[in-house]
Amino acid sequence: MRTAAMALTSEDALLLAQARTGDRRAFEELVRRHARAAARLAARLLESREDAEDVVQEAFTNAYLALTSFREHASFRTWVLHITFNLALDQLRKRARRERAIGKERPEGAGFPCPAAGPAQRASAREDVERLRRALDDLPPRQKAALLLKVYEGLSYAEVAAVLGTTRAAARVYVSLARQSLRRRFERLPGGEP
Repeated sequence: MRTAAMALTSEDALLLAQARTGDRRAFEELVRRHARAAARLAARLLESREDAEDVVQEAFTNAYLALTSFREHASFRTWVLHITFNLALDQLRKRARRERAIGKERPEGAGFPCPAAGPAQRASAREDVERLRRALDDLPPRQKAALLLKVYEGLSYAEVAAVLGTTRAAARVYVSLARQSLRRRFERLPGGEP
């Protein structure tokens, strides 16, 4: 387990102390260090670059305004990811309400085919990516976020739990349920596991 990653790094601790005194450059360095992880999480949850950018900007604004309330027993990164997750979840709820209100269906994505593949392979890759995207979209938000944080961000279960505001056991359950759901959905594909 990466317990060291859960603790505030000495560099982050110094930057945080400076930012708390009003040093904007110190906070900008914290943003530089952790914005990519927040952006990846938001983009994967929201599937909209513009929405993700807005959420990340709001997450760091909220973090800046709440610097004095940050408890230093967790990492700054985990704290910012927790704020990002909650804002993305709010955005997903708002989007779902809007879509229900107007009866709109989600557009189909274009996928990410391999440029070196032939036309048939690119079409098949696009279909596979689209199936996986839809399968991930169908997961409950906490399961989707837990899986993305564990698999794509490489966070420990303790860090996933901190981001989601839950226990380590619950984080494990979310990841396990997400994997089981994807396995069931893709068990007909060659290779069995997505």
